[in-house]
Amino acid sequence: MQVLWVASLWVASESVLPVHLTDIDDSYVAPVQADPDSPTFAQGYVLNDAAKRGALCLDGSPPAHYHRKGTGSGANKWFVWQEGGAWCTDVGNCAARALTGLGSTVNDTLNTSLTGGYFDIDSSVNPLMYNWNAVWLRYCDGGSLMGDVSEPAVWQNQTVYLRGKRILEEQLQAVLYERGMDSATDVVFGGCSAGGLAVYLNCDKFAATVSAATNNRAKVTCAPDSGFFIDAIPRCHIRLARAFEVHNASSTVDKECLAKYDADGEAWKCFFPQWSAPYLTTPTFALQSQYDGWQMGGENVTSTNRDGQDLRKLLQSSLLLAPQHGVFLDSCSHHCGLQGPKPAWGSKDQPGSLVGGVSMGQALETWYNQGSSSLKNHGLYEQNQVFPCDDCCHGQAPVSTCPASHPWAYRPAAGFDYCCATADDNSGNLAVNARVNRSLRSNSCKDNNLVQCTQKPCSDNISKSMCGGLHPWAYRPFADFDFCCASADDNFGHVGINALADRSKRGNTCKDNKIAGCKEKPCVDYPTESMLV
Repeated sequence: MQVLWVASLWVASESVLPVHLTDIDDSYVAPVQADPDSPTFAQGYVLNDAAKRGALCLDGSPPAHYHRKGTGSGANKWFVWQEGGAWCTDVGNCAARALTGLGSTVNDTLNTSLTGGYFDIDSSVNPLMYNWNAVWLRYCDGGSLMGDVSEPAVWQNQTVYLRGKRILEEQLQAVLYERGMDSATDVVFGGCSAGGLAVYLNCDKFAATVSAATNNRAKVTCAPDSGFFIDAIPRCHIRLARAFEVHNASSTVDKECLAKYDADGEAWKCFFPQWSAPYLTTPTFALQSQYDGWQMGGENVTSTNRDGQDLRKLLQSSLLLAPQHGVFLDSCSHHCGLQGPKPAWGSKDQPGSLVGGVSMGQALETWYNQGSSSLKNHGLYEQNQVFPCDDCCHGQAPVSTCPASHPWAYRPAAGFDYCCATADDNSGNLAVNARVNRSLRSNSCKDNNLVQCTQKPCSDNISKSMCGGLHPWAYRPFADFDFCCASADDNFGHVGINALADRSKRGNTCKDNKIAGCKEKPCVDYPTESMLV
């Protein structure tokens, strides 16, 4: 095994690109050379011997990967990540792709930096895998590692290889026996987009190979990111069905799935997780946007909401049928947790998508360590909000600078910040200092019971409401009997009683009996309307 070759030794074809190039619609970011002294440094490796055995990228160049060594408690733990980047869907399209970084490793750098998201070395951002070995498998086959075409194809005198299956097999052998993963105690197989699809489709094969190499010592799980493509969306159906055919994936998809659908001429269905996931046995935790930015686009609100609900139902009826699996399903429209200026995974300075205050990284760690069956949510973390939902994306987690004894912040004048013991004010306005819009809060604290906050301007942490907009007020007349009221008043003339910050002092009725069930028990709210009496 040698480190990556000098790029100038390879000469790319200068033939005109086929018109099908427009089908290459996933963004591609080429590896960037890294500082060898950086803790995120990852050495590149080219699999020249594997190429001699027929494992070839679209253009005939060898497969390649990058490896960042684990440290401390992560020295024998591994995160293997498959790069994504859509698919090529006919021979001409694959020929065009072969002249890019998504079909060739010719211009790859000798090394790169693996950082951010599930590669982050900060435990607050990536609590499970911050110090693990990290491997980035380059994506150069155009078929989510499912291609199995022995003879090369030819397009306008350009030779194209469709060998994704061999590439994955050789990558695994190299990572296991040359990088040292055969000594692993823990292994997570992840990937994004087309790489996420590759994880769904190859997870059990990956796990079987690793288990055999480690004599079943290693705990193996999978974590596909944004790989749950659904058939009902035309752009998904067309691309995946065509990719299935051109890459001869009927020989590589799950055999049980194939047996079910091939008889009806629908073998291509096994290329979609909605039909193949029920056969997946290795514990898998999916990271997925309900309103996936690549699949749905978000331009049409009606169709995006429809497709998002379909995706949610299909995840529940396929992957989540098995109790060992879990999902982080946010309603922020994005594609891949690492992409964009403010990634949904989050960073040290910018929290990403949160479900009940829990980030993707925290959810993955909890599921990995405890398993779905022991979790209250049975491994399903979801926002399930209507599209568009800007509040679902990249919001700063509320951080209170008020002490627990005086949790309510108010600001009567600039530079004059205090925290109140209750949300009421001195004028009899109930819960006025709990209003989300702080400009509408009062300029006093009840009984003048106040303290200075630890950092100006004072801020507090208001719980997320589980009550709908038409019934915003939570009350709990007795255990396990939670409801939301249309008004904060009760049926006995007590004005604003169900807005009291101390929920134990709320009423046990709703005015005019106008009630609704909350989205999740116990019901919680935050005042959204004037509490002026």
